[in-house]
Amino acid sequence: MGPFLGWLGVADFIILEFWLLLTYFSLERLPAEPFISQIYIAGTITAVSTVMLICGSYQIMKNRPKKGGILNLIAGITMAFGYTYFAFLSKPQLLNWFGITGYLLLAPALISGVTGIALEK
Repeated sequence: MGPFLGWLGVADFIILEFWLLLTYFSLERLPAEPFISQIYIAGTITAVSTVMLICGSYQIMKNRPKKGGILNLIAGITMAFGYTYFAFLSKPQLLNWFGITGYLLLAPALISGVTGIALEK
């Protein structure tokens, strides 16, 4: 169950950040608003979280649940930071329409991390 939730978290977050990046790329064409730093932040958070979730899910599959659980938990926390930043702190607040329910998209990664740590023998 842990690896599946980790990969589900990867899919959720990649789709969410892909939409966010496409929106920023379309806004970048506006002359008055430079969004290149937002694009770099979103890309970095997506890349780091995705690699950590994939490696963590692989570790859980290879019977090292504590390592994988810690990786997935850290990736979930990183994703929560990214979501909070783009939903409530950045200008424009592109993910604000999700509201608090947007954190449910991050739940599979966090649950995967907790179950991986709990499965340690």
